[in-house]
Amino acid sequence: IIRAEMGQHVGTALARILADELEADWDKVRIVHVDTDPKWGLMVTGGSWSVWQTFPVFSQAGAAGRIALIEAGATLLGTSAANCTARGGAVHAG
Repeated sequence: IIRAEMGQHVGTALARILADELEADWDKVRIVHVDTDPKWGLMVTGGSWSVWQTFPVFSQAGAAGRIALIEAGATLLGTSAANCTARGGAVHAG
């Protein structure tokens, strides 16, 4: 999480965006906040900026990750990605 955490649980909100798109098992999600190195850019938050500014990027990244995981899972299961879904942190066929 590359946003400042000031007690409003922005890390939880941002992680949830990714987890929901990935169809991850929320019980297995771990949140890691980065240090304040300038390489991460401006690390402020206020007025829910972190969520509304990051939502589109994280949502698209999570969806792309879900698609990639479904495709890999389909290959392992010997079926097509069209026959698979992701839910609960796993790829299911049929």
